[in-house]
Amino acid sequence: MLKTLQRQRHTVAIEALGELSPLSWQHVNFYGRYRFEAQGLPLNLAAMASGMDIEAAILERRSA
Repeated sequence: MLKTLQRQRHTVAIEALGELSPLSWQHVNFYGRYRFEAQGLPLNLAAMASGMDIEAAILERRSA
């Protein structure tokens, strides 16, 4: 993901990566039900981030 951001020159997103937790919370259900079964599938962060305007989202969150 970092290499992709560097190639696309997303400086704000690259800076924000240093503030992220390496923990995954795909197991968290925001309705109060939690599942901890290991499914053995790694997260594909690049796929999750594709199509997002990452820098705009980061700047919006910082200004709030």
